[in-house]
Amino acid sequence: MLKERDYVVTHQAEWKLKQLIEREKRLTEDAFSNARYVRNLLEKALRTQAVRLLQNGTVGVPSKQELMTLRPDDFSPLSGNERNGATTHFF
Repeated sequence: MLKERDYVVTHQAEWKLKQLIEREKRLTEDAFSNARYVRNLLEKALRTQAVRLLQNGTVGVPSKQELMTLRPDDFSPLSGNERNGATTHFF
């Protein structure tokens, strides 16, 4: 999904993303919805990245590379509502 939109994920962010997916799979092994969970996780990461870039706006205008790169701190576990698909879809 990210590659289709030209986003880049750092190696550390990729590792964190895999850990979050494995954690969720262990917690909800009977009801794990892989595609929906991953989509919601990525959408949340994009929102978090946008906030991070806005908060760092005093440094200057971010480069295209920075705008298209997701870092480990952009990824975090989903809340119950986010897990159930109650997110805003940007795609």
